[in-house]
Amino acid sequence: MTREKDAAAIELPAPPDHLSSDSQTLWRQVVAEMATHRSVGQPTRTIPPSPGRLALLTVALEALGRATQARLQIAKDGLTTKTETTGALHAHPLLKVEKDSMALFQRCWTSLRLEWSPPIDGGHSW
Repeated sequence: MTREKDAAAIELPAPPDHLSSDSQTLWRQVVAEMATHRSVGQPTRTIPPSPGRLALLTVALEALGRATQARLQIAKDGLTTKTETTGALHAHPLLKVEKDSMALFQRCWTSLRLEWSPPIDGGHSW
């Protein structure tokens, strides 16, 4: 049995419930794009993404959400924190979380062969 189906008959997987609403919106857009296969001179086909690609997309969007949460907390707290005992200033610990999460997002996004174009995709709240 082939994975190809009539575009009208196929139902694409819903985003995981634990993702933010912005990530769920992005999930739907990306899954629809991943499922659409175009060939010159052929009708457009819809083939569901593999479970592995969906898992990688989930990890990417979880990392993006984690980076967003860290960024929001850093915006509230400031870039530095002060130790209570010595009063020494240190970089906010969530800066590393944000950096690592964005790096993971980018690795997953690249592995999925997706592109992120700031002029086109920029300006999102995520």
